[in-house]
Amino acid sequence: MRGLAFAGVLAGLGVVLTAGAPERVSAAPNASGAAPTPAVRALAVDADAMRKALATVPALAALAAQFVPFSAADADAALRRGGRSRDGIAVWTFQPAAFRWTPRPGRELWVLSGRAGATALIAVLEPKAEQRFEHVASLLLHEADVTVAVGSSDQHREQLVWSTCYGCAGEGGTIRSREDGRIEFAYR
Repeated sequence: MRGLAFAGVLAGLGVVLTAGAPERVSAAPNASGAAPTPAVRALAVDADAMRKALATVPALAALAAQFVPFSAADADAALRRGGRSRDGIAVWTFQPAAFRWTPRPGRELWVLSGRAGATALIAVLEPKAEQRFEHVASLLLHEADVTVAVGSSDQHREQLVWSTCYGCAGEGGTIRSREDGRIEFAYR
């Protein structure tokens, strides 16, 4: 795991948080007067494309070959563990295993979620030239049979939520775009 800046390791929980380089934010919002880019948009990629993206990131490459994206049923299971459903949560819209996130104008990120063996993964990657990706931040949960739901909200453009048990203390958190431009995972 060379080259990683660890945001923290939560002892005893089998969780590793990692963070990459600071986010570069465009200084000028949409100068053309056109409507701003939605915070979250569909990303039409298959599992092979997700594995290829992960393989270009040294910190995550070892997980790429075994990576299987979470299904809608997997995300629903994470919500049900907390006694919730997609329909019962008004603020957050739970996303598929791969989507585009634009937390601030001028920067588009890929958010991928799935598992590689007994490790659940949420990766935030920035597309680069020649089908390469920069590691922005990631969360690894070393737990067998864990599933994760990742949600977005139009009210909170610079933040996503993630959960293995929606509403259960210590079983989820946020992915935030900080003032200083970094993307960070936090528990709540």
